[in-house]
Amino acid sequence: MLKGVKASMLLVLAVMTLVLWATGATAAPVNGLLDASVVVADQSTENRQQALKKLLGDVLVRYSGSTKVLANGAVKAALLKPQHYLNQYQYKLVDDAEGATQTLLVADFQARPINDLLRREQLPVWSANRPSIVLWVVIDDDTGRKIVSDSNRPAFAAALKENAVRRGLPVSLPIYDMSDLMQVSSDDVWQVQQQEIAKASKRYDADALLVGRVIATAEGGWRSSWSLSSGELRTSFSSEGRDFSALLAPVIDQTAEQLSRQYAIVAGVDSGEQLQLSVSGLDSFADYSAAMLYLRSVAVVKSLTPILVHGDSAVFALKLSGSEEQLWQAIALSNQLQAVAAALQPPAQPKPQLAPVASGADASLAVEPTAVQKRLIAPVRYLRWR
Repeated sequence: MLKGVKASMLLVLAVMTLVLWATGATAAPVNGLLDASVVVADQSTENRQQALKKLLGDVLVRYSGSTKVLANGAVKAALLKPQHYLNQYQYKLVDDAEGATQTLLVADFQARPINDLLRREQLPVWSANRPSIVLWVVIDDDTGRKIVSDSNRPAFAAALKENAVRRGLPVSLPIYDMSDLMQVSSDDVWQVQQQEIAKASKRYDADALLVGRVIATAEGGWRSSWSLSSGELRTSFSSEGRDFSALLAPVIDQTAEQLSRQYAIVAGVDSGEQLQLSVSGLDSFADYSAAMLYLRSVAVVKSLTPILVHGDSAVFALKLSGSEEQLWQAIALSNQLQAVAAALQPPAQPKPQLAPVASGADASLAVEPTAVQKRLIAPVRYLRWR
């Protein structure tokens, strides 16, 4: 039987904290989405199988962004055969908070079979490039109301890190130094003054704001209310728990579920949306290749066809498996492409050129003569490669 489930993320924390927990974090690929660990009683086959089943479930939730995938029949069947999705596993000995030695099973799963499973079942896939979140929290206890930072509430910060890693969210607390102090007060946060909080958050370059009010209860626990904003998304929820870890678990779960609805793509679905991207700033074949490979990596892009190349610009026809809005959200998070005015682009029907193919390069990156002759489809969006 498994024990010490709370310690299940010990090793993953060490691997992912630098990526997920950085002051002033901006959206960036989250590492370790396919890694997981759990404390086991021993190294028996039975315990290992049960542990791998749990860890595969954890990875599928983190990879998709939603716990709802676990209700899918094919996913339930996959959990019974976790070794089919496993890359490797190993055991490690670690010490818990009391200094007792525990056995940790560490597993690394494969991306391709997991992607295939989710795509086949038309379940969501959330890109590793996820929105960064800055969390403003006021705790009201017998010492008064204070804004939480990484240093003044280490137990809260540790619980937040652990839960953020569990769901693959890049979350940070404000430094709350003099610069923050001059822009936002504990009363502003307690009253959820969005304008002041948003102004103070600009230095952290976050994509989402999570504002919380936490109050100590007479029973020694905690009760809280939260407000999440990301783009057009505005939602609120509450939580309570005997300690910070129990308090924050449903908060991070709610945040992950809400943001995944905004950013995750339902794999395998053809939304029918098509558009054309005219990308300038491609000064070399390396730039052209990088832009092509980047666009193909965006989860919402179902297919991509090069249409023409002219000077430092290339035109690509895209079919989407989600909405155009989701495409722009993904592009905004990556910071690889910048929207520009159409007037800055070359003429709408320039003389096409074939893109050169370097020795050993992927031939699919070249513009085929038949593709070059295709008439351009509408709408046209203009971007510049950075």
